Amino acid sequence: MNLFGKRERGTGVFQHKPPAGKLNPGKQNRRDRSTTGVVVDASPDECYSGTSPWEAMKAGFSSQDMTFTVFVAVLVLAPLPLGSFRPWSGALAATLLGLIATAWALVTLRAPETPGVSARVLALPLALYGAALIWGLVQILPLAPEGWDHPIWAQAEAALGPLPRRISMAPAAGRDALAQLLADGLAFLLAVQMGRSPRRAARLVEALALASGAIALYGLVVYFSGSETIFWLEKWAYRGDLTAVLVNRNHYATLAGLGLLCSVSASLARWEQRGGRECLRGLLGGKDRLTAGLLASGGLTALALPFTHSRAGMAVAVLGLCLLLVLSQQRNWKRLAILLGLTCGAALIAVLEMDERLTELGADVPQRMRVWQLSWELLAERPWLGQGLGAFPDAFQAIRPGSITQIWTQAHNSWLELMVELGAPAACSLFLAAGWAWRRCLVAAVRRHRNRDLPALGAAAGLLVGAHALVDFSPQIPAVAYVLAAMMGVGVAQSWSSRMGSVVE
Repeated sequence: MNLFGKRERGTGVFQHKPPAGKLNPGKQNRRDRSTTGVVVDASPDECYSGTSPWEAMKAGFSSQDMTFTVFVAVLVLAPLPLGSFRPWSGALAATLLGLIATAWALVTLRAPETPGVSARVLALPLALYGAALIWGLVQILPLAPEGWDHPIWAQAEAALGPLPRRISMAPAAGRDALAQLLADGLAFLLAVQMGRSPRRAARLVEALALASGAIALYGLVVYFSGSETIFWLEKWAYRGDLTAVLVNRNHYATLAGLGLLCSVSASLARWEQRGGRECLRGLLGGKDRLTAGLLASGGLTALALPFTHSRAGMAVAVLGLCLLLVLSQQRNWKRLAILLGLTCGAALIAVLEMDERLTELGADVPQRMRVWQLSWELLAERPWLGQGLGAFPDAFQAIRPGSITQIWTQAHNSWLELMVELGAPAACSLFLAAGWAWRRCLVAAVRRHRNRDLPALGAAAGLLVGAHALVDFSPQIPAVAYVLAAMMGVGVAQSWSSRMGSVVE
């Protein structure tokens, strides 16, 4: 028995045995007789059920459902305290994720029939991610071998006397960054384990979609009212831009793009599952409130995006949406052509609305490119050891020329910044772990004949945030990172069909 399932003696197979009396006579349970370590759900391979979240709530919660509900609540509420990008809110969200992970471990120990994915299946990404975390820990420990310590400690020692030498130049920042990376990984693992149940995977995506619509509605009301506030706080940056509950317009654009993907994916899945005519009857008759809410959330989020005035945010949202449509509708070319046409038309209208902003494209590009050049120089100084996780602000300040008057705390390229901080080997280990999850989603979305929606959603989300990370630092905002991790997590969880006897790589 372990955290992820119950091993059938002598076979190495994890099986799902639902509690007595819980069988649906129309839906036969199946054992996964392969050696993949993937525990299948008792229901057929359908990611979106016909019941609403409210109907599921009325039916009563199991301990798994209660833990899952708390997890979803953390994901939904994380954007509200300024994206959890403050010490108190970031620490609170990370602590809650740790408690949820502990609770889920206890739940699966008491109920080994809980659907999940074995650690053996996730061994490669876990090892890669863990290696980067371990190196980040080594950087901040006062155990640096001779020649590995950062030069700043020799300078400090000359002024203050003997000091413990470290690889990192900013150990305190490293502890915070390490905790954040650990919380991001926990969010992904929880989504993988909980999302192996098609019902829970669907509920999570629908909750993210509805929450995105609510945030967009708040942002639109504040924007058109002329108020320059975030809740009760006066905005100190990006005045005149729609930022909703976040401070930075680019970060909200990324979060809105992820929410739009959730809305579109969930709406299309319900349309295909229930049938077009049945969906239309439910919408027109006012009986299908969930689909109506998903469509309204998608519309509000799409409406809010142009008013962020984020050029890159708009571009990557369209890019991610196009990939989602291509992957999820690849066998329905007529519908794909219509949806892509609508997407391109909406994007063109948004570009026309942003025309004045587009003319300002050259204003900050030279300075940003200069920052990237200096970041490459920092990487060249310590390509293997790194400056220290979380140490970019201090490292950049040490070499910032007088021509750059603004204080840059991020490189505005998360890929490059991680290499500067961790060093190239550890950063590439982290990138490969994320690449494994993205490839898992992409391959499943291409190969699966049914229920490819969630793997397609995970692949689209990864592309959206990964592309935006080339010119900004949205993944470093905890709320954005948690939502991305959850979306890719359920995509990975649903990348294996419960009807397959083995996992095909």
